[in-house]
Amino acid sequence: MLFRSDTDGERTTASRDVARLIEQFKQQDIRGLVLDLRRNGGGYLTEAIELAGLFVGTGPIVQVKNFNGEIHVDKDRDPRIAYAGPLAVLVDRFSASASEIVAGALQNYGRAIVIGDSSTHGKGSVQQVIEMKQLSRALALAPKTGAAKLTIQKYYLPSGASTQLKGVVPDIVLPSIEDYLPIGEADLPRALVWDQIPTSFFDGQPLESKVREPLVKASTERQEKLPEFAYLRTIVDRFKTRQEQKLISLNLEERKKQKEDDVAFRKTMKLQKDQIAKGDFAFKPFHLGPPPPPKIKAPKKEEDEDDFDLGDDENETYVKADIPLREALRVINDAIALGKNRELWVQNRPPLSAISASSPAVTKPRG
Repeated sequence: MLFRSDTDGERTTASRDVARLIEQFKQQDIRGLVLDLRRNGGGYLTEAIELAGLFVGTGPIVQVKNFNGEIHVDKDRDPRIAYAGPLAVLVDRFSASASEIVAGALQNYGRAIVIGDSSTHGKGSVQQVIEMKQLSRALALAPKTGAAKLTIQKYYLPSGASTQLKGVVPDIVLPSIEDYLPIGEADLPRALVWDQIPTSFFDGQPLESKVREPLVKASTERQEKLPEFAYLRTIVDRFKTRQEQKLISLNLEERKKQKEDDVAFRKTMKLQKDQIAKGDFAFKPFHLGPPPPPKIKAPKKEEDEDDFDLGDDENETYVKADIPLREALRVINDAIALGKNRELWVQNRPPLSAISASSPAVTKPRG
């Protein structure tokens, strides 16, 4: 979450924590970075602006239009860039609000390639809760008077496109069960429509096709060939079949047969997942404080297991066979390779990079 808190008098924010982690990465000669915003419901707007500002120079990050039609442009005013090398943003249907602003802004600037579900959540509106006792002196002393929630603003990206309803559409789309769940803003009753306002005239543009298309093509080829994507599509297809199922048999023997099939499917998928996990990339954890204690979890019973459990428990720090993350790392590796092709450079900088006179830590390709 994009948060802000005060601990022992010291202001702690998500953007500061990310900046500190980036400094640790630089000491390890960072070549590429994946910003994982999956299952991130957002948080403070100011944090979204500061977080996106770690990767771009000064300029508009988000536009806000109020109920009167007035438009305010919120900018990153810090010219420093914490990290200027190849960058990918990983999103899903649960990425909402402020996290959509970060992903969308970095996509608008051509600063990152966005990877994930077919779109993010689509939460591009701002609500305000007004207690009824604030509107009447007669109700001022009442303990409970109820409240009304009013939509008062909408968010727009630097390009002028709203994040409402449509969310942020990734450059590279991966197979996902979440695309078949009614969890987006568009699935809510009376959701506000998508619209567009004038551009904020920001100093940037989306990734050029000569950079974007090779990355998309390479990922598409991997999705067609790698066993892990066949595994993922099998789970998605089974989930779709279950979602479309309208009738359930009351015949005991048929139900027993179905249960046997479910158990066999789970066992087959678990074996495939364990095999895929053997190819997980090696990693070294970085912490801003003491490492968290290991979590103690009760073992799952067979009847509690889900046919479609991909192991993406948001409370787990690391998930084995995290296929979207694995692919994001491969895409970043492709981007690093593209950076060595000087024909693709723009303004003396490689693809997916930014440059600033105030930032000496510009990542350049080797080779």
